[in-house]
Amino acid sequence: MVRPLRGRSREVEILTERLHTRATGTRMVLVEGPTGSGKSRLLAEAQRIGRRHQLGVVRGRGDRGLHRITISSPRLRPARSGVGQSAAREPTDWSCSCNLDGLRTRLAERLGKRRLLVVLDDLQWAGSASLLALRALADEFVDRPVTWVLAYCTNPTADSGNVADEVFDRLATARAQRLSLDALVPVELHHIACDVLGGATADHRIAALVNSVDGSPSLLVELLEGLLEEGRVEIRDGVAHLLGPPGDPRPGLLPLTCPPPKRFQSLAAVMLRDLAPETRRFIEIGAVLGASFAPDDAALVMETSAGALLGAVREALASRLLASSADELSFRSEAVRQAVLHGIPSPLRSALHRQYAGVLSDRGRPETEVVVHVARGARPGDRAAIGALQAAAERMVSTSATTAAELGLRALHLTGKDDPDQVLVAGTAARALVRVGRLAQVLELGEAVLPPILGARPAGELRAAVAVAHLLRGSPEEAFAEAGDPAAGGNLGRVALSALSHIDQVAAGGRADALIADPNTDPITRDHARTCLARAQWFAGNLQEALDLARAAAASPVWFDSPLLLQAALLTRIGEFEEARSVLGKARDRLRAEGIAVLDGAPDLVRSRLELATGHPAAAVAAVEAGLAAAPGCEPVDLAGPARCGLAVAALRSGDLAGAAEELGRLDPKSAAASWVRLQLAAARPDPVALLDELEAVCRDPRLLGAVVRDDFAAAAWLVRQAVRRLPTALPAIVDGVELLHARNPLVEVAEAAALHARGLADRNTGLVAMAEKAHRDAWSAASAAEDLGRLAPADPQNAVDHLDRALERYVACGATRDAARVRLRLRLLGVRRRHWNTERRPAMGWDSLTDTERRVAEVVASGLTNRQVAHRMYLSPHTVGFHLRQIYRKLGIRSRVELAGQTHGGP
Repeated sequence: MVRPLRGRSREVEILTERLHTRATGTRMVLVEGPTGSGKSRLLAEAQRIGRRHQLGVVRGRGDRGLHRITISSPRLRPARSGVGQSAAREPTDWSCSCNLDGLRTRLAERLGKRRLLVVLDDLQWAGSASLLALRALADEFVDRPVTWVLAYCTNPTADSGNVADEVFDRLATARAQRLSLDALVPVELHHIACDVLGGATADHRIAALVNSVDGSPSLLVELLEGLLEEGRVEIRDGVAHLLGPPGDPRPGLLPLTCPPPKRFQSLAAVMLRDLAPETRRFIEIGAVLGASFAPDDAALVMETSAGALLGAVREALASRLLASSADELSFRSEAVRQAVLHGIPSPLRSALHRQYAGVLSDRGRPETEVVVHVARGARPGDRAAIGALQAAAERMVSTSATTAAELGLRALHLTGKDDPDQVLVAGTAARALVRVGRLAQVLELGEAVLPPILGARPAGELRAAVAVAHLLRGSPEEAFAEAGDPAAGGNLGRVALSALSHIDQVAAGGRADALIADPNTDPITRDHARTCLARAQWFAGNLQEALDLARAAAASPVWFDSPLLLQAALLTRIGEFEEARSVLGKARDRLRAEGIAVLDGAPDLVRSRLELATGHPAAAVAAVEAGLAAAPGCEPVDLAGPARCGLAVAALRSGDLAGAAEELGRLDPKSAAASWVRLQLAAARPDPVALLDELEAVCRDPRLLGAVVRDDFAAAAWLVRQAVRRLPTALPAIVDGVELLHARNPLVEVAEAAALHARGLADRNTGLVAMAEKAHRDAWSAASAAEDLGRLAPADPQNAVDHLDRALERYVACGATRDAARVRLRLRLLGVRRRHWNTERRPAMGWDSLTDTERRVAEVVASGLTNRQVAHRMYLSPHTVGFHLRQIYRKLGIRSRVELAGQTHGGP
């Protein structure tokens, strides 16, 4: 299967336009870029497009050995129209190649039969004479139907680099379209990785590799295909996991320091091959020194002067292997650096690291720089090196976790299976790995090291790190099982208490109370206990007390259960939005100052609920996406759960039921958030049986009912509306429950608003609902109260219209298009019609010609619903749905729902 061409849509569009037009005259596209930028892949796409448009294709390339352009087109016959195979790997018979004179003859012979496409690659090897002749040949055929696509590498060569630049400049000035291939952005590289990996998602180690190729698609493909060839990628449950080289006892722990695949090392060797010997040596020494290094350091190791390296530095920069900053040189691609590094024989490589460690030490450089090279130069079993590395890693865990992780892992690699320090070293490495977000790696480390030594005392730090990893991955049960008794003290006890506060809030509250009251409890544990008690008090319905406890615990240094993040989340839920934003800013600043990379996205997850509550669903969705992307795999229950619930709610309000169902599948099915989403989804579909079942399940469980309301106070009035229509016997439980919550928290205004709204709906008391509308701080809740007032005032149509207009305005403002549609229907029933479309220019046919309403109708119809079901879901009449469906069929050029489903699911 041919992989799609990623990240070059603009270039493909230009090529398609040049190849599609039938106007006479020469059309020329010049493709330039550094090695690995994907020039040859783009030229293969040009050939595919040319064949699709019935062009004859002539291929050629610069011959490095002959310094000329060789042409090979044995058949000059296009493939059948519509064949979508790429020519990227099509075999070419160069034995029958000819030079430019032969090309002139072939073009003259074939031009009478069809338009032609001439594709010439690697023109940097063509030689000066051939390039000048090529320019003359293009001039000769300037008025003939020939399209030229010419490519050359911008890395300078001794043969024809300057001439190639000159020829391309002249052609571009005269008549050509010039395409400079820039480095691909990370998202496109990850798409390529997914293609190479057969659709699997990359784990964090492979993701690190993807980000190490300096935006080069070719380097990335070579790297990943090399790993696949060597069996170093394992795909489990749709995720591609990086394994180490054969025989590695701890596979995949160090993705950027394990040897790259042989295929990639060979590619790096080719990249060095054309450089002068002194330049090659300089680059190899630089690879030992690090990703960035000072030229004078390289000169010291090479026992020469910095001035003597001037030529080597210039050539290295020109080759684009290195880049220059104010004080240092750096490798553009870490993957290439590792390939160069591992091309040095291992004994010599270790010796160079030891030599450089001595140089750094003699020059009084910081310990962080010295110890890295001590680590890389140390020999297995070297007790002194292991001790030094472990001690340095321990000192750096809180200040430079990334370096600490590398040092700890290196020290662990140097230990033997029976080494008494193995568990101590593993614990240090694991603590650093947790902080930088390599959670899966921590779990693997625990599995590799913990089983044989569970009874050993030093295992506590490693177990604590493993438990924290489980907690941050959203598995508090596994975290508690690993950590054990909250009374154990130290980090292990603190993790256990945090985990328990997510599993059994009553038990956690009791343990936390005891710790706070015990005069022997250390200050860190006491503050942490307040954080956990705050969570328990919120669950118990003591909202103000929970907030007070979170505020009192604000100074707690226990980063994996941040009291500031908890405080911001609680403030958001009770409508104190400005204070929540302020606390979120403090939480973000503290996490960054302490280098807690694993929680980089946590403030965004909390902010997402704040944005949704204030009526900004697009910002809420963006915040969730940013929060989850910042640290893949880190989804703490009390942060990711509410954020994903918010995504589902935003999707429901916009009418995207499929998106809401997708997010529901990611929630813990036993959680209050999942129950809340299931309720709304069942009501929206509509599914009366499922809705009634879910209503009964929530309303007969006071703990679950209370949790649903506390998680989203808008749920109180929503549940009353449903109960009035479907389960009247549940009304007392709902209304009494929310009124009790208000009574226990008289100073919490959102609890008062929820109680007024619920009681007002249950008793059809418009005065209470009006008071609720004014008291609501959540934008959607205020809109729903206005709608309820319009619904409860049928005797006064004008009053009802005023309320519904207010509700409509608020729903539209907060992106609740589905609710807005329902209000428009109510207004139509009162004889009032309100516009709900935007005027914009659209094409006459195709997917982009559909209006927003037509697009939504198409998506819902494609899911299998009948016109009547679609009408019910979208608050339209069946007749209107039928009208929209006829317009959709006409614009898409289709005749059936089956064809519509195919186009909808397959994309425009």
